[in-house]
Amino acid sequence: MAPPMVPWPPHIVQGVPAGRSRSPEPRGRSPSPLGEFVTENDLDVRAEAKLREQSRFVQLCVRSEGALTGRNRSAVLAGRIKRITDNLDAERDRAIDFFSAENDLDQGAVDQLRRTPDDILAAVIEEGPVVGGRNPSAMIISRIKRAAAEGPGAGAAD
Repeated sequence: MAPPMVPWPPHIVQGVPAGRSRSPEPRGRSPSPLGEFVTENDLDVRAEAKLREQSRFVQLCVRSEGALTGRNRSAVLAGRIKRITDNLDAERDRAIDFFSAENDLDQGAVDQLRRTPDDILAAVIEEGPVVGGRNPSAMIISRIKRAAAEGPGAGAAD
């Protein structure tokens, strides 16, 4: 049976400035969304390391589900990571479906997102919803091209 579908709240996808990461952040730069997730969920060093060793797309999926709840947040995080990695294709489809509906993308842009590697897909989604402009599909295709040109890990969560 497939895991329950959780919507992708835009504030989680984009990150919300607050707090400081346990990991050092460069001076003059606000903490990354991943660093904020670590701080807001009060993750221990081992749990933080486990999260950071995941791909950028898995990190995005983990953050999109919101705060970790329960007494043992490290165990909750480990379970979330396992569920996501075990169902990566479904998570990918869910992310693309949510993002394309949120941005009213045409089928060509959706198809382009589906052909996009996970790290580039995560970079595109992390930029958040398209604002302004007359053609959101063209703007998303432009984001894909820019992220691909910057290469894997460019602008990564940390």
